[in-house]
Amino acid sequence: MARERIIAFHRANRVGDNVVAIKAMYALKMLYPDFKLMVLTNDLGEALYRHLGFIDYLFDIDKSAEIAKVREMEIEILIITHKCPPNITLAKSLNARKIIMYAHAYNLFAPRFQVIFPRGIKSHHESENLLCFVRAINKAHFDKNFPLIDFSQARLVAGAENKAFVETFFTEQKLGKDFQATKSACNDTTSHCEEVKPTKQSTKNLEQPNSVAESHNLINQKIPSVCAQAKCNEAGAEPSGIHFRKGDTIDGIKEIDSQTTKQGGRIQDSNQLEMAKYERGAELKRDLFPRGDTSKGIVAINIFASCQRPCNFSLTEWVEIINTLCARFTKINFILTSFVGAPYDLRACKELSAPNCKIFVNNADILNLIALFERVDALISVDTGNIHIADNMRLPTFGLYSKAMLKRWGGGSYGGVFEAFCVENAPKVGDKELFTQKVIAFLERVCVS
Repeated sequence: MARERIIAFHRANRVGDNVVAIKAMYALKMLYPDFKLMVLTNDLGEALYRHLGFIDYLFDIDKSAEIAKVREMEIEILIITHKCPPNITLAKSLNARKIIMYAHAYNLFAPRFQVIFPRGIKSHHESENLLCFVRAINKAHFDKNFPLIDFSQARLVAGAENKAFVETFFTEQKLGKDFQATKSACNDTTSHCEEVKPTKQSTKNLEQPNSVAESHNLINQKIPSVCAQAKCNEAGAEPSGIHFRKGDTIDGIKEIDSQTTKQGGRIQDSNQLEMAKYERGAELKRDLFPRGDTSKGIVAINIFASCQRPCNFSLTEWVEIINTLCARFTKINFILTSFVGAPYDLRACKELSAPNCKIFVNNADILNLIALFERVDALISVDTGNIHIADNMRLPTFGLYSKAMLKRWGGGSYGGVFEAFCVENAPKVGDKELFTQKVIAFLERVCVS
């Protein structure tokens, strides 16, 4: 019996970090289908990935029994995505023939390590940064076959228990069929009740190498920026406060670059870009409401963010924003997402009393959010893991971001609709009103004809 060939991918961090890594994992499986894909993660990652059918082995490395199993297995290639010393120690302890990792003083001259020298990782989307690890295995194979991968199958999957949890909430809140908009074509129609597994059709057009070739370090590798707002800043154009992103495909990146050439200190085709944005919004409206129902829909709103990212409005400001939206769109139901142990209990906030304002309190299962997002038409959120989940599901999203975080942690990496309102480090006077105006315009494009 032939020995199993294993590619292991390590990603053990917070929710958003783990979600962003799914594209790189899926690319590994599609580019190297003869290998078993092993994912080494933490409890959050295990909860997120547990229904992903393209993962062959899933281990929570914080559990001593599971890491002991991993140490007994032979790994051909191990990818470590964070370069902290504990991860280097972990990598050295595993039976891996080759380890691909960012350069660090502790691994620069160590045997078995193929190091990548990060250049400008903060100016590129994190999904692109992680795809550099995949490309490092065999650059020629990656460049030729990556554009052929269909990432619609790289989707987070909710289980039956998650769907039941959300169904109970919808029943209690009387959010039945009369309140649900027809799902947008930008959301994949594949049922999420079943595990998504790669098929022969998904890999038959990918040219497979005879072996996993050694590759050079990405010392001089440059990935073009896909941040339209950054292009505006580089060209000296006045920032609009809106960021629009199309995805991570090679062709998409080249297309965006070709549309944003400098001329006279301005973006040459800025008008065309704005027109394309609104035409895309009009197309979404037709898909969301094909029967002419122009106002019904469900929009999720998340106001909670990591304490490490303080770019957020106060609770009082969010209440004002939410009440404005509820009054403006009376036939759209707004679901405020919360969780057990949240900083404040939204259900106790008497100011949130509009009849079309609902509050969803999640338990410890993160996949309940996937089940919820399958049934909504758009998301409004501060920069946090919810946006990355929505990005993976291609759910139209409007985010509140600091400029420092937008390029690396924005949405749109799967080609879905993503727009963001940018501030410097924290919202200032007047930003709340401008943010509200931009959100209203966004909802008018995606939820109202």
